[in-house]
Amino acid sequence: MAVLLAGIALAAATPPFRADIEPQAITAAQAACKNSDFDSFLAHLASAPPAAQRAFFARKVTMTTVDRRKSDGKRPQVRHIAGQRFTAFPLAMVNRHLVYAQGGKPAADSDGTPQFVRVTHRHQTATLTDYPVHIVNVSWEKIRYGPPVDGRYEGEIIGSYGSSGRLLFANGRSNCWELIDSYTTLQTDTLRPSTTGNDLAP
Repeated sequence: MAVLLAGIALAAATPPFRADIEPQAITAAQAACKNSDFDSFLAHLASAPPAAQRAFFARKVTMTTVDRRKSDGKRPQVRHIAGQRFTAFPLAMVNRHLVYAQGGKPAADSDGTPQFVRVTHRHQTATLTDYPVHIVNVSWEKIRYGPPVDGRYEGEIIGSYGSSGRLLFANGRSNCWELIDSYTTLQTDTLRPSTTGNDLAP
């Protein structure tokens, strides 16, 4: 399991802030695929304009949502969405760090601070029909930081809150990874102990 990116101190991200939109993100993501560099691929994908990101979505994306804020929230809501219409990719870049995104734009807390995320991933191999597929299981969670201590630029992670989820990317017959599955768990913003990697979604 690899840890990708964590975030930066709150003091470094006071508003206004803008998403990092990389003009050559698609070309860079394709190059990362050729080099089998998933960390770089995901960072470039999150930096791409939302419309351009769809080049890396499968023909159909399975979107599952579990809303634990409701009494019947353990019941998954499953939808199958054409990749060209999928607009719920949950990651964007701000100040070269991954943040939570809604509708293709970075989300912010009530004070205007970007909602930083911690992302981990693991690699798997599966067989679909008659050919092997390289699967990358990406887990993400929104996290909060405390104030910087001991002269450090970054504060310590004090916990996670709100939404968390999982993204599945597959690289089989195509020349690059494609998003095939997005699983999101909606929870309250109550601070909770930060989980690790693939415990974020079933």
